Amino acid sequence: MSQNKPSDLFDTADKIADIGNHFIDMQNQKIKDELQFLYDNYNNIDVLRVHFLQLYNVRNPIAKLSYVQYLNSLSLKDIQHLADYRANCLNNLLSANENSKVNNKPLKAIADILKLNNQ
Repeated sequence: MSQNKPSDLFDTADKIADIGNHFIDMQNQKIKDELQFLYDNYNNIDVLRVHFLQLYNVRNPIAKLSYVQYLNSLSLKDIQHLADYRANCLNNLLSANENSKVNNKPLKAIADILKLNNQ
């Protein structure tokens, strides 16, 4: 795409901001889904163990076996504390994501004004 006019530059910047905001929205939806999962399964120790095992991404089978043994040694209360900690981290990430979104309304307005003036 040729950017001969200033309106093209602002239009491109607006589209880039839209893509970035869309990516943040997708991340936030995934975080919200995990938070809902943790809330729904807060009293199900086996489901939470499997969930935390899936989060532990290690290819070393000995390390993974050690982690499985660790998860199996935890009581329901311990697993719930782990779920609470994970939920707090996810909430912080959700907040940080919302703060990193770009307000691209000024970009759209500038591009529209420049297009009206054929610039």
